[in-house]
Amino acid sequence: MASDPYAGMAWMHMQMVVGLRRLGHDVYYFETTSSWPYDPIQQARVCCSEYAVSYLARVAEKFGLADRWAYRRSYGDKAWFGLDRSRAEELLAHADVVLNVAGATRLAEEELKVGRLVYYGTDPVCQEIAVANADRRARRVRDIWREHRLARLSRATFPSLTGQDASASAGRFMGQWCALESSVYHRVQLAAGRA
Repeated sequence: MASDPYAGMAWMHMQMVVGLRRLGHDVYYFETTSSWPYDPIQQARVCCSEYAVSYLARVAEKFGLADRWAYRRSYGDKAWFGLDRSRAEELLAHADVVLNVAGATRLAEEELKVGRLVYYGTDPVCQEIAVANADRRARRVRDIWREHRLARLSRATFPSLTGQDASASAGRFMGQWCALESSVYHRVQLAAGRA
């Protein structure tokens, strides 16, 4: 959102935040980016996060997240803005769920530890088409994901958002995960005893 400061991006990400908060979840917005952000004043991608960070701070404040956002400048010095580094990394590592919107962040490259990661697709069928067309990279990522994550998922218990057992469907959903390139996390702390 901050790396591509267009109204549509803000609308998409903030509607997720608002919806999760209305459901009673404790929500944070995180963005990490290994590519230069777009600066609409300069009309170019720039090696400077000044516009991106100020834009994110304004949008976050308008949606009640003034002290609940973080931006990581991974393309340079890996500095954190908004939440400080230790707090941001602690929240990511211990969140009940981290939504990787569009699957854009490559966690190994970012050197971030995340507990329970859920791919949240925003472009219907893009990843499915890549796998169906034998895209080697998409299939390799999917296979690695299945191999390493489904074992953990089979032992995990998922809080139900629908009143049904979510563990079985989570395994099927996670098995279709394919990372392309991403920069956005939403941190969701599920409220105790809330379905």
